Amino acid sequence: MNIAITGSTGFVAGALKDHWGEKHHIINISREELYGKKQGLREKLENADVVIHLAGKPIITRWTKKAKRGMFESRVITTRNIVEALKEGKKKPGAFLCASAIGIYDDGVVQDEQGKMFVSNFLRDIIEGWEGEARKAEKTGIRTVIMRFGLILGRNGGLMKKLRTPFLIGMGGIIGSGKQGCSFIHINDLVRAVEFIIQRKKSAGLYNITAPGPVNNREFTKTLGRIMKRPARLRFPSLLLRLVFSEGSIALTKGQKVIPGKLIKEGFIFKFPTIEKTLSDIVESNNE
Repeated sequence: MNIAITGSTGFVAGALKDHWGEKHHIINISREELYGKKQGLREKLENADVVIHLAGKPIITRWTKKAKRGMFESRVITTRNIVEALKEGKKKPGAFLCASAIGIYDDGVVQDEQGKMFVSNFLRDIIEGWEGEARKAEKTGIRTVIMRFGLILGRNGGLMKKLRTPFLIGMGGIIGSGKQGCSFIHINDLVRAVEFIIQRKKSAGLYNITAPGPVNNREFTKTLGRIMKRPARLRFPSLLLRLVFSEGSIALTKGQKVIPGKLIKEGFIFKFPTIEKTLSDIVESNNE
């Protein structure tokens, strides 16, 4: 297949491309094309059998006005531009897969895709705008899939790349109360889930891309410390994090407990369903 990918230099896109190798032809969509600053977006999408939209600026940062604008535009505006290009194209792809995030869910209760207990903050505004633009692709007859990603864990990028050194030197610790939900997914399961959705022609709509065994931050931290054989006794108070990240601290101190109900119902088998298996595989791979 010809697969067009945005965010092609990111962790998830890199994992997908490594997994597929030469099995599929990858069409990389540049940032300039995505923002309409360079011609060629429509032509590239016309040549794609599948379009996967993964672009988006980091959420875990200090939420200045500029940063918030960047987070919004890199998700909502770029998705709008892709859907407009899909509408204008003479040839439509068989599927449009758009990334999203589980940050829309409120904490305190386990939710699947039917859950409607949402937060009331900037993250919800982004996600609703993001998904709203993606759903417009359905009106063109394109099979549309919205993938709400959980915390993505793998050895070559994402959070684990940032946590490895602090934990090795004994600086790992619990964030805030430690009670906030932590819904994660191993990068290998994420890649397999994306491939599963592409291949299964009936798969459409909203999907939680998370492992079926959510934990909380305390469980995550203690499990990682034990597997790495390092202490994880520190605490990072919410007040301190707010001083560093301002409003953006909610990306660390708030969480979600999410279940991938649709993937389970459709028969997807997770290789790393628990935090124990996920972190053990990543740490052991790093030690090889």
